[in-house]
Amino acid sequence: MNHLDDWTGELPLELARPYVQHNVFLALLTQTGLVGLGLWLMTLGLWAHNAWQLWTSKHAPLWARQHGLVLLALLIVYCVNGMFHDIGIITMVNMLLFLVAGVCQGLTPHIEGATNSQRPVARQRVPVAAASGA
Repeated sequence: MNHLDDWTGELPLELARPYVQHNVFLALLTQTGLVGLGLWLMTLGLWAHNAWQLWTSKHAPLWARQHGLVLLALLIVYCVNGMFHDIGIITMVNMLLFLVAGVCQGLTPHIEGATNSQRPVARQRVPVAAASGA
């Protein structure tokens, strides 16, 4: 239902059509409801927690720790800028946010200090003749 076309009330809703909200969180609240906003805030919080763990890890190499710092800075800029502008409609901002968060998630083995020898590797196929001892 298009709420601007609903003329059952006394408010002139048609006058609000040219206005755009300037807050990414309020926009998300009106579009997805409290559940959608809560899930998005939880996602941002988990990304921030993951980035903070990576940044403060004593076992992670410097380049991985710095990536955690980049994600923290990006999340701060996203939230502060999102308070004054609906940056959710800018596709490249979302792509950058999800890319950096995805790379940070991929670096989580470095939080515990996993090295190349400790990471799981793909199983290699063993020829049948070598496996049977022939």
